[in-house]
Amino acid sequence: MRCQDTQGECTHKAQKRADRKQAKCEKQAEHEHYACLLYAKTDADRAKCQKSGCYEYADTERCDNDFRACFQQCGGIVGVVK
Repeated sequence: MRCQDTQGECTHKAQKRADRKQAKCEKQAEHEHYACLLYAKTDADRAKCQKSGCYEYADTERCDNDFRACFQQCGGIVGVVK
């Protein structure tokens, strides 16, 4: 149970980090798009101003590895799913 709680906390923190990175990326993309439009001299230049897409995911691999190690230390057996 302790291992699951620790994994859940780790996963939650990883998601929070991803959310912060996503928000930062979106803010930066908006700033760059605005600057492009601001300095564009022609309609053709403005048409080239595209807002960058952002996607950040929560990297939980370390959380999963830590859970497996914790589970094994408590006597559990980690099997391979085929």
